Amino acid sequence: MTAIGKIQKAKGYPLIGNTLSAIKDPLGFMVSLRRNYDDVVRIQIGGKNYIVIQSPETCRHVLQENAKNYYKPGAARMMKKVMGNGLATSNGDLWLKQRRLMQPAFHRKKIEGLYRTIQEETADLIQSWKEVPLTKRINVSEAFQHLTLINITKTMFGSDLKHDVNAIAGVINEMIDSASSIITSLIKVPLSIPTPSNLRFARANRKFEKIIYGIIQERKIAKKENSQDLLDLLLHAYDDESKSYMTDQQLRDEITTVFMAGHETTAQTLSWVFYHLALNPSIYQKLREESNRYFENEVGLSALQELTATKCAIEETMRLYPPVWVIARKSIADDVINGFLVPSNSTVLINVYGMNHSPRYWTSPELFNPARFQNGSEQVPFTYIPFGGGQRQCIGKLFAMMVMQTVVCGLVHEFEFNIPPGFKPITEPGTTLRAKGGIQLLLTQHLNAEKNCYANSGTY
Repeated sequence: MTAIGKIQKAKGYPLIGNTLSAIKDPLGFMVSLRRNYDDVVRIQIGGKNYIVIQSPETCRHVLQENAKNYYKPGAARMMKKVMGNGLATSNGDLWLKQRRLMQPAFHRKKIEGLYRTIQEETADLIQSWKEVPLTKRINVSEAFQHLTLINITKTMFGSDLKHDVNAIAGVINEMIDSASSIITSLIKVPLSIPTPSNLRFARANRKFEKIIYGIIQERKIAKKENSQDLLDLLLHAYDDESKSYMTDQQLRDEITTVFMAGHETTAQTLSWVFYHLALNPSIYQKLREESNRYFENEVGLSALQELTATKCAIEETMRLYPPVWVIARKSIADDVINGFLVPSNSTVLINVYGMNHSPRYWTSPELFNPARFQNGSEQVPFTYIPFGGGQRQCIGKLFAMMVMQTVVCGLVHEFEFNIPPGFKPITEPGTTLRAKGGIQLLLTQHLNAEKNCYANSGTY
């Protein structure tokens, strides 16, 4: 019989454990855990104990091999206040049913039908940036949040709802900010208590639900024919096993999940991509040459898949700034991970950020080096999980990569990016890894890019 070892406890202070370290520098704390401790380590934050796992083998065990023994816990319950029982927060049979219903809407052929919409909105962004004075700083984070929200709104509901984007953007950003505060706060104040922040969240949530339920009812009444947007696909999604369609509540929850998960993570990743392209002219030049070849030939989705330098730059960005920097699970029954006992009802944290910044798995991990993804030599399964892993891998992975490759390819073809004097971003860990206040850049238009690449491509 294999001996079961005792999980090592991270060094901390009496009574409060690792609370101060986690509050002062949460990302640095996660890096130190991977650097100084075993693959399984116990920490104490805010009077609660957590088991941190931080190796490909332990991640695979929790996310794939014994995934049925783990469900999404506390933080997910908080996110349910925002997303309801969508794919990102539900568990068990409900999650499986919703996944079956949602899967056809994210099939490759359906995603291909949305490609032109992404091109159109990227072309609009390019045109607006061409009118910006050379000396004016652009907050690219704000621009990408607006762009990705327009993309999701149009692909979700169709082009006729573009005028609602600003209203949707306002309430979504307020809800995301509230959710980040709830998740990262040591003291969890129930939303039922009328604090100023809770009241702001409640107002934003009511506005958002009014918009979403109104759109659902309008579409049911209109009965649009031959629509290829996501809402229509979800309205007609039929589960053969349960013999049912989605309810309005299920539609609301899944639509909200797509909005929240899709636009925020994509916008933040794009922001960090262009910051590092501005820092690394040689890497930028490789992407620029690749985009030139792309626009000289067929501007289509199949050709987009061949943009390997662009894809590697995006993947490397998600390594440095993983969209989900820690993944939480809770054990249902006792389990043994890597020879250590994990009791039932234990909260397990997957140290995504720590693994991504560990020299154990990556050569010079703090260096922005997209070439490491060129041949996959440094990629061990479950070391790199920007979209999660196992059966709960993000359903929107293909759509997100399509959006990011389209945007990066178009913008590097049209502009050169520089960092304003004295600007240095501060990473702010919340629901995603944002730059506090956003990424600011200066743009220079290429002389040979007078024409808007996507607006004048052969697909139009």
